[in-house]
Amino acid sequence: MTIFLQTLKAQHFLDNIHITIAQIGSRKLSGADDYSSQSWGIFAPNLTIYGFEADADECKRMNQNLKERNIRHQEKHIPIALSNTQGKSQLYVTKEKMCSSLYEPNHSYVSRFPNFLPEFLTLDYVSEIETTTLDSFCASELVDSIDFLQVDVQGAELNIFQGAQQIIKNSTLAIQTEVEFAPIYKNQPLFADVDNHLRQQGFFLQGFKGLHCISKKSFPVEIKAGIPQYLSGQLLWSDAFYFQDLLSQPSSVSPEKLLKQACIADILYFPDYALELLEYLTLNYGSNPQYNFTEVINIGLSILKGNTSNNVAELTIPQSNIPNQGSAAQHKLKIGYVSPDFKRHPVGKFIAPIIKHHDHQKFEIYCYGEIRKVDEITEEIQSSCDHWRSTFGLADAEVIEQIKQDRIDILIDLAGHTDDNRLPIFFSKPAPIQASYLGYFATTGIPTIDYWITDHHLHPVDTEEKTSETIWRLPRCYVAYQPSPEALEVNPLPALSSEYITFGCLNNFSKLNPFLLSLWAKILQALPQSRLILKSHYHNLDDPEEKQSVELFLQEQGLNLEQVELIDSPTLAEDYFALYHRIDIHLDTFPYNGCTTTCDALWMGVPVLTLAGDRKIQRMGNSLLQAIGLGDWIAHTPEEYVNKAITFARDLDAIAKLRTSLRERFQKSQLGDIQGLTLALENAYQQMWKKLEQEKIQPLESGDQQISAMRSQTETQSPLNYYSQYVQKNCPQITSEDCDQLLAFADNTNWNQPTTLREWNNVAVIMLIEAEETQDIAFRKQLLNNAIAVLEQGKAHPLAAVHLALIYSLIGDYSKAYVLAYSVFVGILDPAFRKTASNKGLVYLPSTARTLLNKAEYLEKILAAENCYEQILFLCAEVLNLSQPYFYNASGQDTLQLISQSLATSPVVQLQLGIARFCGQKWDGIFYLLKAHQINPNYAPSIQALYLAYRNLPEAKAAEYWLQQGVTHFNPNSPDVGEWIWTKVKPENPFTYVPYDNLILTVEANLKSITTAVLLAQGDWFEAEMELWRIQIRPDMTVIDVGANVGVYTFSAAQRVGETGKVIAIEPFKACVNCLQETSRINQLPWVKIYEAAASDHCGSAKLSLHNASELNEVISDNSPSSDSANTVTIQCLTLDSLIETENLTRVDWLKIDAEGHEIKVLQGAERLLTEFKPNIIYENIAGAHGSNGAIMEYIQAKGYQVYSYRPYIQELVPVTDANQLNSQLNLIAVYNPNK
Repeated sequence: MTIFLQTLKAQHFLDNIHITIAQIGSRKLSGADDYSSQSWGIFAPNLTIYGFEADADECKRMNQNLKERNIRHQEKHIPIALSNTQGKSQLYVTKEKMCSSLYEPNHSYVSRFPNFLPEFLTLDYVSEIETTTLDSFCASELVDSIDFLQVDVQGAELNIFQGAQQIIKNSTLAIQTEVEFAPIYKNQPLFADVDNHLRQQGFFLQGFKGLHCISKKSFPVEIKAGIPQYLSGQLLWSDAFYFQDLLSQPSSVSPEKLLKQACIADILYFPDYALELLEYLTLNYGSNPQYNFTEVINIGLSILKGNTSNNVAELTIPQSNIPNQGSAAQHKLKIGYVSPDFKRHPVGKFIAPIIKHHDHQKFEIYCYGEIRKVDEITEEIQSSCDHWRSTFGLADAEVIEQIKQDRIDILIDLAGHTDDNRLPIFFSKPAPIQASYLGYFATTGIPTIDYWITDHHLHPVDTEEKTSETIWRLPRCYVAYQPSPEALEVNPLPALSSEYITFGCLNNFSKLNPFLLSLWAKILQALPQSRLILKSHYHNLDDPEEKQSVELFLQEQGLNLEQVELIDSPTLAEDYFALYHRIDIHLDTFPYNGCTTTCDALWMGVPVLTLAGDRKIQRMGNSLLQAIGLGDWIAHTPEEYVNKAITFARDLDAIAKLRTSLRERFQKSQLGDIQGLTLALENAYQQMWKKLEQEKIQPLESGDQQISAMRSQTETQSPLNYYSQYVQKNCPQITSEDCDQLLAFADNTNWNQPTTLREWNNVAVIMLIEAEETQDIAFRKQLLNNAIAVLEQGKAHPLAAVHLALIYSLIGDYSKAYVLAYSVFVGILDPAFRKTASNKGLVYLPSTARTLLNKAEYLEKILAAENCYEQILFLCAEVLNLSQPYFYNASGQDTLQLISQSLATSPVVQLQLGIARFCGQKWDGIFYLLKAHQINPNYAPSIQALYLAYRNLPEAKAAEYWLQQGVTHFNPNSPDVGEWIWTKVKPENPFTYVPYDNLILTVEANLKSITTAVLLAQGDWFEAEMELWRIQIRPDMTVIDVGANVGVYTFSAAQRVGETGKVIAIEPFKACVNCLQETSRINQLPWVKIYEAAASDHCGSAKLSLHNASELNEVISDNSPSSDSANTVTIQCLTLDSLIETENLTRVDWLKIDAEGHEIKVLQGAERLLTEFKPNIIYENIAGAHGSNGAIMEYIQAKGYQVYSYRPYIQELVPVTDANQLNSQLNLIAVYNPNK
């Protein structure tokens, strides 16, 4: 993922940045979009891409695909072959077209790799083509710059650079190029030649990615398992990344070019170099807000800390202390506020009255103050809180220990990334709930901070602001203001006596920027008699040179200095408030709105004009003015801001009247209601605590964490014998004697009174096995809760920590599982850990359908590992696998790449990586599929995946080859016949078969289909709610599946309702309807009724927007920008209510809706169905770019439904009580509640 780019975009640093890319060798998979699907798309529409590909038909196809998709950037693929000369050249076309080159394949060399390369590099024919140079193209097409150059031309990379010396010298900032380390092609330049040339051009090598090592020999699998990956073959090729060394001569480089290069470095996953560039810009150009990246750097560093912590002693970062027992209503919550600003500071002034007004009978207030010098506000806070803790001079570990000893329930950070913050303590999660409030204008970027407390005006439900925290919206303005005792009385409107309007801005001068000043200049130009008062805190206006510098800055933005009065910041509060006696209208800053200054102005009777943006920092004025009832003073566009200022300034009577009433209005508004704000915060704390209690697994009534809670199986035999039986049951090849020898390392475990970290781990593993084997769900919850408690005791050991993460992945807390497992994985890479990783422990492997580690194959291998380091690697891989969907985003594929490092010889991993790459439009997925086949030549999914991959390329001959490979394995009498039944589908059919849920499912013969990819790679559907679906659906039921796609939910239901039940599948896309019909036919399921239509709020027709993956197809309105696109089709639509008569329905038990954002329309067309039958509902809550769907929850709650999220394995429905819970739930469950 990128570290800095999103923040740069959100804060408008990229608004004027244009990136130009040249991709040489741009052949892509059908429908692929390598750039807009990556982070480059963030620059659109300021993004231009030139693709160069010698194959004219391929360019035509790619350009047509771009046209149909209505891309937001400029991109075209040009049928030109580039080299170092202009003229004719020979192109050696290979059987695998992507391996064609200007150099002849070196058959004598590649034949030494019989299992891999020859089939790709077999020469098909030689053709004569015209070539030109990139410099010539740029000169003829008037292309004056290429910022990023990507080259993949099979050995001819140096030719490209030799023909592009001028454009590279003048403009190119970064290069990604494939380089070869061995002569795959005859006489080709190798890495050393490319590297030497680019270094002479002023580039440095930043790094390699995708080192491809190919074995010359085929080792048996049992031998390969012992060969480290770095010895598994010869290094043949890789991608190399070069950057122009701008910082070696920075004085001759523009800051814009440095910023561009920082963005490119971040996109290419080199955050260290991006950070170096941003720091340089801030230090050398930071006086200009356009190049001051302090906040961007701080947020990026916090993200890096959260992703790369390698402190083994703190591997359990995301796991909180076990919460105090008791509900929020019964339990006196301990609230801890952490701040360096409990003093004369805006934060101190806002928080002091809140601490004073807290209900100290219900809440115990702790303040952790990083205070060097105590003042009157510090003393006020010390006297108001229940416990004052000075953190000044204490190390982070000491503060963490103090918070743990205080047993804080909810820890609130009031500083963010401002000076003297104590954010590092929040990484260790010393309290069960952590939140950010008040003192910082952006996300902290810290994954262990649960909530960001704001309000609905700062963060509307549809906000696009990216946060690491869940946004918790208070039902009122999130601040209240206690007037300063130095504030003066409100005076009459100054303009009535001066006869001209005086604008003012007493905000921090650093918030002024060229864009804002240009708006003020327009206002003053329209009102030539008006004046503007500005306060400068950081400039010495008595110094003529410094004053002249400030005036020049203002003048450059179009301000008439005769209308501007610059004043020094007053030292006395009385003098500061007296300035408002001279101001008629206060102008708020943008994008950094004021807060304290806005409140001061309003209290002094001065109305404030604000411009609202789309992030919290741009909406502070909006929140404050809404709270006091001045919505008319909020502008939403720059033009409206200017016009409102002029209009208000011309109506002196209106603003004079407003001035006299403003203080009284303030006192009666939310801004003056400190007690109301305190109560809202207290309610929020109680709701947070209640939510935590609902989410956590119910504990044993005794709350006992001791080992006596282990089940009766271990009461009649030793825990180690019990574990031995577990091993032999799952690994029948292991004898009792072998098992005893295998588990000898655990003989000395003290089961009754564990004292070492490893012993705590071993005890928890026994509980996890018992939890798996019991069918008593309540008892399973108890066992898991006990396991969590025990692992808490041993969590400093990474083996215990990763078992803890495994529990989270089993019960559907995927985010927590992923963060914890990732931090463990990174931590054990520390060489210091490997030296001490000798003590092994017992391990537990889950039995879910989607596991990477088959117990029969891997349990013995993990237990026989040399040390716990290897054990932890395996378990980390499993948790990362269970907690991250690979087929939806690039980060999931990156996770799979990470897993492959520790499971290099697993055909399952190679298969999943290959399919995921294809699903993400990356052609190199073919190599991983071939690796999977090489590891296990009889592995059915890899052969089927290779067949589909070559169909998709398209390479008909290769596809036919892999089809025939599958045919040779088909045996109708074999128990695994289902895995090979796909070979019976004729190649001309657009579908294939996969085994699924004890039947044969027909899916699209396309690896771009998410369903095809998931089922082929993982064997089962990945959504947690499928478990509930299969448990709850029973014979005789009637089930409706809206947005059925190819039927993963439809046919799981069909098997369970039986021929006395009914399943109705509704799907508008013809290809998927064909799959539904074929599955119903071959499995003989006549009780499945299929409608080729979309469910909506009306019967008739609609438009369907088509995507590369059919699962993402969406019904759109006629006025949608893409409604006239070639990528839309007209479809029939129906209402669910219309089915009542059509299907003669007398009951509907379950309704599943997956309509990619169209769900609310589906429900609006089901009024009668919901009222009469009250079905249970599973609906999609997050639909791609549409985000979470709070409107659906509100709609069905109004119908008497309660909404839940589902926790698998413990089969628990958790009530969704607040919109803040929506953001992480892909699907939600709705159940009719007659008592509601």
